[in-house]
Amino acid sequence: MIVDINKEHFDAPRPQIMEALGLLPLWVAEYNLLMKDDLVEYMENSYGFGKLYEFEGEVLDDGNYRSPHQEDEDLPWVAKMKTKDGDVYFYQYAITALPTPDGYFITRMD
Repeated sequence: MIVDINKEHFDAPRPQIMEALGLLPLWVAEYNLLMKDDLVEYMENSYGFGKLYEFEGEVLDDGNYRSPHQEDEDLPWVAKMKTKDGDVYFYQYAITALPTPDGYFITRMD
């Protein structure tokens, strides 16, 4: 399981960041190993708290998250993982961007 940490923006020790990410990287790794077809569905089932709520906003080319609210600053990604579908991005505030055929499904998973 390879988790890339955004060291340009976050200088916390790797174990601290991994602890903050919780089970999410493990579920992404399972998705990769089990070669599932729908990452959003897999994460939703793994999460176990019902349907995931889709946030508005967008993932920029550099992986940062842009909220639809002009007063919000862009959020740099804290960590990312590769999947066959594209990169999964993890942000502060438990925001997670899951790649889909149509772009990204942005949600909150903590």
